[in-house]
Amino acid sequence: FTVGRVLAGRKIMIGQENEILVQGDTMFEGYVKSDRLDPSRDSNGWFATGDRGYFDDEQRLVVLGRRDNQFISGGENIYPEEIERALLSLPGVHQAVVVDIPNSEYGRRPVAFVDCDGFIPHEWLSSLSQSLPRFKLPDTFLAMPPQSGLKPNRHELRKLAARIQDGTTKDSD
Repeated sequence: FTVGRVLAGRKIMIGQENEILVQGDTMFEGYVKSDRLDPSRDSNGWFATGDRGYFDDEQRLVVLGRRDNQFISGGENIYPEEIERALLSLPGVHQAVVVDIPNSEYGRRPVAFVDCDGFIPHEWLSSLSQSLPRFKLPDTFLAMPPQSGLKPNRHELRKLAARIQDGTTKDSD
């Protein structure tokens, strides 16, 4: 998903492991840590955002997702945002958040929380299998619980998904 072109007075570079690095006139001064300012930049003045991305053929920035959301399932890297974008392209899906939970065979597996008009996991799996490799298909689809705050809390959703998977909390699959 593209976020557009770089604005005047700003610079973007793609670093190691496709991490997005930024510089510019509007950069923040840094983080306050124990009575001092930590500029959180490398020796060349680049700030590592923690996001992964690339420039497309038209030099628009494409953001793939957060590096810290990545998990490994059966030796394969999975970025939840890729699965979320695929889910959001399906009719009737309004919001999707993918989290990882422990799995004895693969290490971690994706679970999708979905806010939608109609809960149809079997149809979603069929559609998703057209655009995603099998290892990225969610094992379970759960109804999105009510959220507080501006964005869903992945940490809390991960804990909820694990409890449901363990059978300590009931929900639909």
